[in-house]
Amino acid sequence: MSTVQIVLGAGGGQSQNAKAHTWTARLLGWPGGREIVGAAGIAIAGVGVWNLYRGLNRKFEEKWRS
Repeated sequence: MSTVQIVLGAGGGQSQNAKAHTWTARLLGWPGGREIVGAAGIAIAGVGVWNLYRGLNRKFEEKWRS
């Protein structure tokens, strides 16, 4: 699939939300699937909290100054 097709939304006719539901359902069907989906959710939440911390403490500015 080309970049243009991805940007224009081609490929399968499903929305990104529907694709996420499909993949999540597939993963939940695997042995240990609940743990995999749970770990992914925790990782995403952790990245969000880390970025919130960096934003509130303006840690990102340290890289700009050097």
